[in-house]
Amino acid sequence: MSDKKPGIIGRLKLFFSRLWNGRHTIGDLVKHKHRFVVLDTDTYKEKISFQLSGINIFVFLGITALVLVFLTGLLLAFTPLRELIPGYSSQKMTEQTYANARRVDSLSLQLAQQEALLADIQDVMLGKDPSARHSQGQRSAADSTKATPTPYVRSAEDSLLRADIESRGGDKNYAKPLEGKITKKYNSRNDFKGIVIEGSRDDRVRSIQAGRVLLCEKNVDGVLTIVVQHNAQEISIYTAEGTAEKNAGETVRAGEPLMKLQPKQRKGQATLQFTMLREDQPVDPKELF
Repeated sequence: MSDKKPGIIGRLKLFFSRLWNGRHTIGDLVKHKHRFVVLDTDTYKEKISFQLSGINIFVFLGITALVLVFLTGLLLAFTPLRELIPGYSSQKMTEQTYANARRVDSLSLQLAQQEALLADIQDVMLGKDPSARHSQGQRSAADSTKATPTPYVRSAEDSLLRADIESRGGDKNYAKPLEGKITKKYNSRNDFKGIVIEGSRDDRVRSIQAGRVLLCEKNVDGVLTIVVQHNAQEISIYTAEGTAEKNAGETVRAGEPLMKLQPKQRKGQATLQFTMLREDQPVDPKELF
């Protein structure tokens, strides 16, 4: 008997022959049925029995995975958990953001007043006159105003901007945020408490009144939201696909540009969602213009 080892061709033939002989193994594992039985330990009486096979287990696991994916989608779509998604923005979250910003401003003012009061109390306890410190602060402020004034020359661009603002009403009336057709009117019964104005690419969205930018944020979809506080009662919200021209904390004048409309699609429609709040209650912006 020869001990000669088979060559490469012989090894391949041996491999494929074994594979052919075992071709029914996978099919048998999938189709072969097993019985799962639950017995009583005392009487060995059958309580529950299941007939299982590889196909049944595969189908059960597949359906379970699909149901879990479907339930997860429903959970994220119709519950507050969607607010935990990074970049998600909603009207309610925007209102909460500028409400928190207003609270921070009021708390900062109260803190400054309390620090001034504590300083006055400390001066009284040390036998000092608090009015002397106040008068010294006023003299320092007055000295700072004695600096050499810088001559101001009004440029042609500034004159054009002033004329544009005056034509829009200036600080006396409300400027229109965007020149265009109102495609969606205000309806207090809708979730969106504002109007939609149609514009064009590269149009400027302008502040309706002088104020300070509370929020300037862009979500993952490229939608920019700018919130401007005009006074203690009025706040305006501008939402559109565009690029910001003002940052949070900056002051703006009536009619001054806040953003430039830049829709994602080159020939896409540029629209602005505008909301006006007065004492935290939405009002119809069309009545202001």
